[in-house]
Amino acid sequence: MTKIASHGGIIRLMKNRIGIFSGSFDPVHEGHIEFALQAVKTARLDYLYFLPDIEPRHKSDVTHVAHRLEMLKLAIKPHPSLRVLELPDKKFSIATTLPRLNSHFKDDELFYVCGSDVLTYMQSWPLIEGFLKSVGLIIGIREGQDPNTIKQALASLPTSPKEMFIMKSPMPNMSSSQIRDDLGHAGLLTSTAEYVDSNKLYRRIN
Repeated sequence: MTKIASHGGIIRLMKNRIGIFSGSFDPVHEGHIEFALQAVKTARLDYLYFLPDIEPRHKSDVTHVAHRLEMLKLAIKPHPSLRVLELPDKKFSIATTLPRLNSHFKDDELFYVCGSDVLTYMQSWPLIEGFLKSVGLIIGIREGQDPNTIKQALASLPTSPKEMFIMKSPMPNMSSSQIRDDLGHAGLLTSTAEYVDSNKLYRRIN
């Protein structure tokens, strides 16, 4: 939705700045939320949308997307700038997902939000050059990745992003897999922990 601003009687249409944070979020945890809030602040986003993949790449035995969506909705409830987006695509792809996003957020500015681990193989994505020309990037540096790795990954891209922000992840050590596998591991928000318990998900952390 386009914003309207008035300055000295002159009306201007202002584009919203929209972040798209795709992933499995199995489960969403404090690190995801803190990273999203930091991205909103750093890139001056109006809203950041979590976009869970129905069938994430290279992952098996993923919790049903209905559960992951519900946990996301609970996790973002205290934060008006954070939202959840549901699309029919099984996983994020430039060919199918980007046109949907452009249609959904018509006339807005889009930013793709991801960890620096994604950046290291982004150059291999089909249609990546057109993607980088049309969206901005917000990159969170993950644990174990030094500045040289980031520089090499950026240099491997076929073109510079439309706009780019690189920031340190506020909780780089936290991961969904660690929460699933480590009995009693801290990191789940209270609301999502209660949902996990009531739905008997990730039985090892209950």
